Amino acid sequence: MVLGILVRAHWPVPIREVVIDMERFAGRRVTVRGVVAHCFQVPPRGRGIFRVQDRTGKILVVTDKSVPPPGRRITARGWVQRSRVYGPVIVTGRRELE
Repeated sequence: MVLGILVRAHWPVPIREVVIDMERFAGRRVTVRGVVAHCFQVPPRGRGIFRVQDRTGKILVVTDKSVPPPGRRITARGWVQRSRVYGPVIVTGRRELE
């Protein structure tokens, strides 16, 4: 079981898995890979919010790093949290966005 959690934290998970099985991923660190869709920076705090989309689905990512431009392929690592409005959201730190 521990090995499965470690693998999920470092290897990309299909976004659909996170969205459909929120209870399993809530509070855990995951990696997703996809293309940046919609995005915006929240001034003056420097936080950014953007949507990452892969062939299985899409999810919002909240970061304290600058937001990547739309169309860029990225890998995001972060903690899965539930938003009342948006459903599952991945929250990343400065070093967890490539």
